[in-house]
Amino acid sequence: MVARLPLVNVAGTTQELPGSDTITDLSSPSRTLTLPHSNGGLGGTVATSISAATAGSVRFVVKLPTTTTQWRIKIRNRDYGQTNLTAGTLKKLIVGGHARATTGTALETGSFTGNAATTIVSTDQTIPGDGTWYTSPWVTAGGDQFPAGVEMLVAFGYTFASSTAVSTGCGRGWHWTNSTSATDPTVAGSGATQQYIPFDWVVEYQVTSRRKVTLVIGDSISEGIMGGNSSLSSTSLWRGPFWLWAARDNRLIVNLSLAGIALTHFATTPASNYLWNRQSFTASDIDEVIISAGSNDMNSGRTLAQMQADVLTIVSYLQSTLGVTAPIYMATILARGSTGDAVRLTYNEWISQLPTFSSGLVDFDGALRGTTAQNLVDQYTPDSIHPSWLGAMVMADQLCVSMP
Repeated sequence: MVARLPLVNVAGTTQELPGSDTITDLSSPSRTLTLPHSNGGLGGTVATSISAATAGSVRFVVKLPTTTTQWRIKIRNRDYGQTNLTAGTLKKLIVGGHARATTGTALETGSFTGNAATTIVSTDQTIPGDGTWYTSPWVTAGGDQFPAGVEMLVAFGYTFASSTAVSTGCGRGWHWTNSTSATDPTVAGSGATQQYIPFDWVVEYQVTSRRKVTLVIGDSISEGIMGGNSSLSSTSLWRGPFWLWAARDNRLIVNLSLAGIALTHFATTPASNYLWNRQSFTASDIDEVIISAGSNDMNSGRTLAQMQADVLTIVSYLQSTLGVTAPIYMATILARGSTGDAVRLTYNEWISQLPTFSSGLVDFDGALRGTTAQNLVDQYTPDSIHPSWLGAMVMADQLCVSMP
């Protein structure tokens, strides 16, 4: 467990500083919550598949804004298309601290702190390809929890009966082409290839907290597809704009965003929709919703009327079917060149009028827009579409301003 941060007075309440494992604002009830942490799953349009092989192993970072009391991981081979995929075998699963470099760049290493980790699963388990999940035992030991604001590495090895390619999703993974290296904590991350994270996975974790829970609905920009200011790069999820904001502003995030997805994908048969049902959340735990459409809508030829109808369908599903009664905030769409830009601008104008379902606006467009209505600031984007690491920080700043 990490040390508790000192208490400070904020607007007449007593709160812990951001990054601690709870916020003690007595105006909010303390709740025991079980929440999902994941990327948007498989089938997005940015992450690339790992070449066909019979074995592999991977490490990736989990960094949460609050300390867990217990957690488990679910893994399967399943993508947005929801067709049967090849089943694999989970060989081993471990967890331990992530060692940051202390010299040179002082950045990520993919190595375990002290070359040590705890084994969570040590016997062969099936990774299903039929839509069901392998679910690990609950990890309850205090020393194996995810402490607030601390980078931890989760690692697992896998095999296939015959050579099989495996899809990947958002986030940075350190990947080996054998089933053992990632789960040997004495092996340095420098020997791996940096990839997006393979398989469909969800960490379910339990916390007792007064923090607000924010449901995010969006595409690759919200999911956390980012890079430097010159090219996209696999990036640890905690560096995405919503996770940066959560750590700074006492939030917990349920992120349903997936690369390549438009509002229409969330609005289509939501009850049986992969986007809605791969992560479990309880409607009563959701304190606020952010609908953060990306540029896929207008870039694919959607009209303003179609986008408005999609938003209203999503709102209706949230409120009438899921029972989410929380305030809904709308985010403006970032610039992406000339294609569909007139629709983008009129959509942003529409949500700026605060339609009846909307409680507020987050102006990502204004925060990242460059010298014209159709471009982003060069330093804020690697590819004129997605935020750079610096751009993600600016988006987090905007969230702090709009939703303190």
